[in-house]
Amino acid sequence: MPSATRSPGPGNTGSDWTTWRTLTATTTGSQSTRVGDAQRSLTCPRSSQVVWLVHACAWTYAETATALDISASAVGTHLTRAMTRLRANLIGEADHG
Repeated sequence: MPSATRSPGPGNTGSDWTTWRTLTATTTGSQSTRVGDAQRSLTCPRSSQVVWLVHACAWTYAETATALDISASAVGTHLTRAMTRLRANLIGEADHG
């Protein structure tokens, strides 16, 4: 299993990685709860798993694909859709909170 403490691999770079790291590094207390709630609101369990493995555990797309028995392309698709939904949920809460 990949180590959760290593540097991000080639599969976890770019805006999604930056967004996730920014959200998790700058949130405390109720904000942290909002991020957790937003992730739990993902209706596709596979997308939630992908977000966790790629961003929280710093696994590459290939490592995540192997662990979940899906293709690396499917990892990217799940991740893109999940991050779009997470952003929308968090921005929507901020607008109404």
